[in-house]
Amino acid sequence: MKIHYLISSLEDSEAIRALPAICKIFYELGHEISLYILSPPSDYLPHELRTSLLEGLTNIYCKHLFETKKNLFACCNAVTGILRRNPPDFLITSQKMATIAGQISGHFLNIPVVSWKHGTDDEKFFQTRQRFSRFWIADSSATRLYLQKKIKIPSDNIFTWPTYQPPRTLLWSAEKREYWRGTEALRLGFLASDHNKKSKTCLIKALSLLKKNHPNLSQEISLLIAYDPAASNYRRTLKKPGLSGRYSRNLAKLRDLHIEEIQGNLTTFYLHADILVQPAYTLEEPLHLYEAMTAGMPVITSPFPEMNRALNGGRNGTLLSKTSPALLAEAIHFYLKTPDLIRKKGQNAHSWIKMTYNRQNFVETGKEIIQKMEEILLAEKQQKLTSAVPSLTFNKN
Repeated sequence: MKIHYLISSLEDSEAIRALPAICKIFYELGHEISLYILSPPSDYLPHELRTSLLEGLTNIYCKHLFETKKNLFACCNAVTGILRRNPPDFLITSQKMATIAGQISGHFLNIPVVSWKHGTDDEKFFQTRQRFSRFWIADSSATRLYLQKKIKIPSDNIFTWPTYQPPRTLLWSAEKREYWRGTEALRLGFLASDHNKKSKTCLIKALSLLKKNHPNLSQEISLLIAYDPAASNYRRTLKKPGLSGRYSRNLAKLRDLHIEEIQGNLTTFYLHADILVQPAYTLEEPLHLYEAMTAGMPVITSPFPEMNRALNGGRNGTLLSKTSPALLAEAIHFYLKTPDLIRKKGQNAHSWIKMTYNRQNFVETGKEIIQKMEEILLAEKQQKLTSAVPSLTFNKN
């Protein structure tokens, strides 16, 4: 098959990290695949991701369609032009803008489209064009449920293909991880970015509540902060928060708390923090939560469909019933009193990631999707052949 793979951008995400492995499956099975990117090259890519893309896409034709960001109309024109000049057997789309442009162009030119759905947002963008794609690929079980319940896509038209690829460095390091024993300060890990102000506020207030019951909190807890390298603007909100009034007063009570910052090296962060605390879940964070679990770290976060599954009924961490400073303070206090649980839940999290996101499952699902595409092409060829053959009529004399 000749396949065009259309994406919106190369910005760091689970979808992009899995791209080399996805293309490799198609390429090794003898299919011709070309990659088209709607946005200009990204200003920043983590070194490991850049290396992975360069090595993994060596045999794949890749092209950025624009040098500056364009609107939907321009994207549709560009995609339509490519499909006309070099029509593929299938167009695969990934990410919102690419999916919308690909669905419209493919429908107009009668080229079959397969669409990825990452996450459970943007319902209004996909509801009206859901039938423009022959079938959908959900990146998680939660996304599959979303496509069925919200977008009303039949179950038979959805494949679940988890995109997370556990980094080998974290898998190997987790086997030798030294867990907190309760004899030194508990290192709370927090990943800061421009998108999680609610998490920052909740964490500051939770630590202030803990301070009331733990006068020597600075001897029991330290804070390890990492800054998401993909974020465009690093704000030191925990040391100089964009907060006012009582929030600033809460922070002032924590001046004696030891705060350590890590910039640009998330692997170091995952291996040195004892617990990852992200009380307000955002759509940008699944990757980081998974990587913490890969490294053998339990997670404290808020309810979200995919996290309900990942935390496995509390075996791999703690799922707060809501984003509440009081509940977060209670959860941290519980871990302070039961250090053995950090080891147990951290090891459970690591084992769950290895079992759920292994290479064999990834490849087998890819093969099933390719088989589905081949079946669709074969059915269309048979239909065209049938319609091209004139019907034979027999006259009885």
